[in-house]
Amino acid sequence: ADLPDWMLLHFQLDPEKGWASPQVLSDGLARKLERQLGNEVLLANDTSPRHRLLKELSDKFDVKQTHKLWIEQEIADPSDGIFSVPVYAEAGNTMTVAPPARVIENTMKALPPTDAAALQQPAGVQPPPGYQDADRNFRTRGADADLNDRKKAFERATKDGQSGQYPMTNSARGVTPTPAPASAPPPSPAIATPFGGAAPGAKPKALKEQAEPRAAGRQMVELDGVKAKAAPVERAPAVQVGPIRPQWLAAEDGSTYLVLVRAARLETKTVFQGVVLDWAKLKDELLEDVKLSFPEAQLQPVYDGEESTERRMAAIPARLDPGPSPPPPPVGWTPLRWGLSLGWGTALFALAAIWFGGRALIDLSERRIRFVSAVTHELRTPLTSLRLYLDLLTSGMIEDEEKQKEYLRTLHGESDRLNRLIENVLDFARLEKRTVQTHIAPTTVDSLLETARTTWADRCATDGKELVVIGTVPVDQTVNTDARVAGQILCNLIDNARKYTVGAADPRIWVWAKPGDGKRIILEVEDRGPGVPLAERATIFRPFRRGSSADTTAGGAGLGLALAKQWAEMLGGRLSYRVADGGVGACFRLELPIA
Repeated sequence: ADLPDWMLLHFQLDPEKGWASPQVLSDGLARKLERQLGNEVLLANDTSPRHRLLKELSDKFDVKQTHKLWIEQEIADPSDGIFSVPVYAEAGNTMTVAPPARVIENTMKALPPTDAAALQQPAGVQPPPGYQDADRNFRTRGADADLNDRKKAFERATKDGQSGQYPMTNSARGVTPTPAPASAPPPSPAIATPFGGAAPGAKPKALKEQAEPRAAGRQMVELDGVKAKAAPVERAPAVQVGPIRPQWLAAEDGSTYLVLVRAARLETKTVFQGVVLDWAKLKDELLEDVKLSFPEAQLQPVYDGEESTERRMAAIPARLDPGPSPPPPPVGWTPLRWGLSLGWGTALFALAAIWFGGRALIDLSERRIRFVSAVTHELRTPLTSLRLYLDLLTSGMIEDEEKQKEYLRTLHGESDRLNRLIENVLDFARLEKRTVQTHIAPTTVDSLLETARTTWADRCATDGKELVVIGTVPVDQTVNTDARVAGQILCNLIDNARKYTVGAADPRIWVWAKPGDGKRIILEVEDRGPGVPLAERATIFRPFRRGSSADTTAGGAGLGLALAKQWAEMLGGRLSYRVADGGVGACFRLELPIA
């Protein structure tokens, strides 16, 4: 058979014959086999290294001393279970290694009542003649013998006057003894002793007849009244083997051998059988199996007398040294710290999002409240003016025609103001609902400027402002836009400039038309007022957002610039803010695509 390369030699230590091996043949036997069988015999296991190893064992380890040492080990540390074997410390002196009590207890539970009671029979009761030979005969037949047949044979063996039940020699293994055949002649009472012993003065021939079974020829046996010839029974040696134990053999020269040894009882002799292992190859193979988990592991032998450790292996006397401990994790950013940082960052981001969301919701609520308040104020002011001037005109108190015309112009302005406010609110509602419809078409820039001049020149003059419209683009330059929406954007920008520049040193308001980057035309509304503070530039285009000084310098609901920006985006343009030329005032830039 193919064996692992770390199994060097199978051996047997016999106290009489010494060291031997089934893999090492004597020269005479090897030549005889080759001469008789020729090419049919395979002697591949009979190698020179095995011859040398067997000779080393014979030279370094004395047979008697090694045998005695292993006997003492068996007695000191008996096997636990049915593998316990009696060992012979010296010739004729048996030292039985008793099995544990639980094994006997389990054996009694497994036996029938009659056989189980035999374990409890007093030691003074003697066995019937031929009992010992019958027990040997049964061991050769094993479990094939029927229990009822054995019980009947046992009863026939005791009918000659012997009564009671007898101890069983193999009770530790749960084996029920079988009595001798019925036809076996009983020995002479003068020489019959318990368990085949000899009485003083017994003749050697009688002793031999009692000790050895009669195996020659066929004998007549009677079972249940039927006589039949029984087959000759040959006695087989009683063999018992124990478990394999790993251990180290240390020679006087310091060399060591790793062996697996078991005790074997052969009739009245105890031998030891085992295997010599190549520790270097076995160690390399075991370390290769754990290389992935322990790349720097080592196996160290554990000799007799050393204290066992938690890392001692169960199958061989060696302990595992896993090698140096892995270095501690670096102090820097480890995966754990990255994970914790990511978790804390996510938590902080969520808290910040909640805070900003809550703040935005509160701010929206406040702006809506301010919007309602501003709209209420803006509606009340023109309505109050309208009622006042109408009452004066209708009561007849104003008879001067110039005064009447002035009052009528005031009524027209207030009604127009009221109309713009309502239109802004309605337009914002339409934008929120996405219901605003635009009609994009090519429109000349001059037409947009003329509409702005016509609509706002007089209004600005009424407030002491001068509207200046300047175009630096070709007369026929067109843009792709909705003229009504674009005009409304310019109106909102001019109206804001008119309202927020009250008291400015320069009363002019400029409306510029400039060429852009080749794809857009730029329309700017510029004034010389206070401008937009830096902190408010990012929020002036939001709905319901008004400047900090809006309540004192101008009215409004905070929708003009928000509507203008959304309208510009609907037209494909862009609305932005910059500081006016010279660093004084505000300039709002509207960019529209060229047709």
